[in-house]
Order: sequence, then structure tokens, then C-alpha cells
Amino acid sequence: MTLSTAATNGARIETVSSSDNGTDVVTGFPELPGRWVSTARGRFRARISACSRHPVAWMHSAITRRRGVVGRTPVCADDVLARLGELPVSEWTYGFDHRSVRHLGPMAQDFAAAFGLGYSDRKIAVVDANGVCMAAIQALYRRVVILEEARGSDIESAS
Repeated sequence: MTLSTAATNGARIETVSSSDNGTDVVTGFPELPGRWVSTARGRFRARISACSRHPVAWMHSAITRRRGVVGRTPVCADDVLARLGELPVSEWTYGFDHRSVRHLGPMAQDFAAAFGLGYSDRKIAVVDANGVCMAAIQALYRRVVILEEARGSDIESAS
């Protein structure tokens, strides 16, 4: 199956073709719901466009490992774990959800007060929540390693 549509101003071209495995592939602006969208050409065009419009910024981002990150500061994982331990966690239902739908977690205002992360105290960004969890896991891992080493030395001294 092949379907092609072109806008009168040439700004939009949409092509649908069947692949070997029977899956439809849509390129351009998809208006057919439930179809797989190929974005490879768009990503390539964006890279070329970025390179030609801002060559110095593109070169800097191409040779740096952590693209777009400014002002990186290491944190004390034990401090994050202590603040996480004091963060109140509650269960709630949004006003627009049915009463049977329950959520669990900290309130955004409490999270912002405890960690000072994100751009708003009304939302918890996923990247901030993940970062807090990663730091807390690192702190817990270090504590487990210390306890295992102490336990190992106790067992060796008892033998």
C-alpha cells in the first residue's frame, strides 16, 4: 500500500508505505493514528540545520560528553539520603480522578523545600526525582558495603 499527499504550498508531504513485515511506515506529518512514525530524516535535518546556523555551539556540543549541562556540582549522597528520609510521603487522589485511583509520593512543595530542585514548587520533574533516588541508592549501597566488610572481618576474627 502506498499513499502520498502533498500540500498546495509544498510544506507538507506525507507518505505511507507497507514494509516487509506488514507494518505501515509514515514519513512526514502523520495524520493516520496508530501508525509507526519514522523520524530519522527529521533528526538528520535538525543536525544539519544546527550545524549551519550555530557552528561554534554545534562543535562544542559535538565534542563534549554532557551536552547541554551547565554548572555541574557533585552532591553528598548521604545528605540527600537524610533529607529523603525526612520527606513526608502520603497517599492521595487527584480531584479529577475517580476515588478508587490512588497515588503515592511526596507533595511537590515538600520536595522543593527539601531539595530545592526544579523550576517550580508545584511539580516534581522526573529528572529531579530520579536524581534524588540515584543519590539515595548510592548512599545506601555504600552503607551496605561497609556493613558487609565489617561483617566479613567479624567472621574472620571469630574463626
